[in-house]
Amino acid sequence: MKKPFRPQVFASTIQILKRPRKRLGAAFLVVITLIWPPWLFEDSKHNRVTASGQTKAWAEANIGGGKQSGSAISEPPAALTSEQALLTINAMIKEFPGMSQLRILSITNPVNGLSAVAIEPPYREFPNVILFRYNKGAKRWERASEALCLGIQSEVSKVLDLHTTGHAIDIEQPTSAEARRILSDTAAGQGMVMVPYQRFAHLHPVGRESYYLDKRDFSRLARQLRVITEPADPDNCTLFDMPGLLSVSLGQDSGRFKLTGRTSNNQEWTVTFTGIDQRGRLDQKSISAEDISGKASRSK
Repeated sequence: MKKPFRPQVFASTIQILKRPRKRLGAAFLVVITLIWPPWLFEDSKHNRVTASGQTKAWAEANIGGGKQSGSAISEPPAALTSEQALLTINAMIKEFPGMSQLRILSITNPVNGLSAVAIEPPYREFPNVILFRYNKGAKRWERASEALCLGIQSEVSKVLDLHTTGHAIDIEQPTSAEARRILSDTAAGQGMVMVPYQRFAHLHPVGRESYYLDKRDFSRLARQLRVITEPADPDNCTLFDMPGLLSVSLGQDSGRFKLTGRTSNNQEWTVTFTGIDQRGRLDQKSISAEDISGKASRSK
């Protein structure tokens, strides 16, 4: 069904876009709400893929789910299993031509009701660490809405970049908190997930269940790791490719959880937080990263 034509919105948006701009901003998203859906879900061969469509490979993972949400496990396991994690993570995935198969690398032992799942992501701007917390009242594991992406590299990886298939855009990050909220809500209303960076936001279609991925610190971390050396923050995600994830550990000390991950390009990432808030996001989160190439060579 066609969306109703909105002349006032269309006219005002055209006027905004006529102004000199270096990059497309939030106003551009108003336009794509009118024109994006028909071509957004087309693959490289121009075969239409419905927003809710899933192939048998992904659907089989949800057999037996009944009315159960993909983000909740009905059984009360002593520890989160790979089968349960796959069931939940599959609900986050939107299928695209050329994407990698989702694979679980490891699952940490529960630490005060939390567990971390390390994965090989199907495409870029998808997390490689998914957090679960145990709901004692419901006696089940539930996925936290905020996930993590550990590792940065400027070299092109084998992980699918959705920009190359026409299923993603980078737009200017609004300066005000209210404008960022409107942008995020608009993207969600169009079935997209917004991944915020310092100067821009990446958007692409999301699966049946969305997630929150915060990359606003990536410019700082990339300089710290010497992945980028330019003084200005990048305005697109070209330089923020994903290395492989080798290991993840989870602990707790002095009231803070500590998650540590090591990547295939000799980076060690540390994320600390006090817990998961009511929105499912990491409370009082702090992220640091270092290049451990020297340590790795000395240990040989």
